[in-house]
Amino acid sequence: MKQLLNEICADVKKRFDETDTSNLVYHNFSHTLEVTEKTVKAAHVLGLDLWTIYWLEISAWFHDVGYLYTYHGHEDKGIEIANDFLIKADADPRGIKFLNSCISSTKMSEKPKNKAEALLKDIDLAYGVSGNFLERGQLLRKEWELCLGKFYSDKDWELLQFDFLSNLKFDSEYGQLNFAALVRKNLIYQTELIKGL
Repeated sequence: MKQLLNEICADVKKRFDETDTSNLVYHNFSHTLEVTEKTVKAAHVLGLDLWTIYWLEISAWFHDVGYLYTYHGHEDKGIEIANDFLIKADADPRGIKFLNSCISSTKMSEKPKNKAEALLKDIDLAYGVSGNFLERGQLLRKEWELCLGKFYSDKDWELLQFDFLSNLKFDSEYGQLNFAALVRKNLIYQTELIKGL
């Protein structure tokens, strides 16, 4: 089990190292690493079984690797890359199916169907609201400019951030307990920021 995880980590790191990621200032290797570490930590806190933790960790490693190849539909590309890798490694087909569902659940339009999917989605979303919300928001803004050609005035961006925070709902109990207060704090900050524009 540990050997496969090491191979996956090395493969994902190599993909990021060998691809021009200068436009991916938000969805970079640091994001992937932090989401993976926090997902594993949360899964242990929740007392999930070792099989689930193992496959959640694999899912987290691959969850945004698709950004290296496409922006829209990156989740499906990540699933494709993960499947190719895991089938060649003769991995557990049940685990691969689990991974497919977990990565799919990180789509903004998807509603998680179980605790594991909800946890990965919430940890992924929480990356943007934890730490330095303003700084990470500016990184996402820059990435959208570079990758999507989307440009926002300062006021429009801050309003967009406010709307994101206002509508953000965590699906897992862990997300609700650990990130909801951060969202409220950031909403207060965002309200004051908008007033100053």
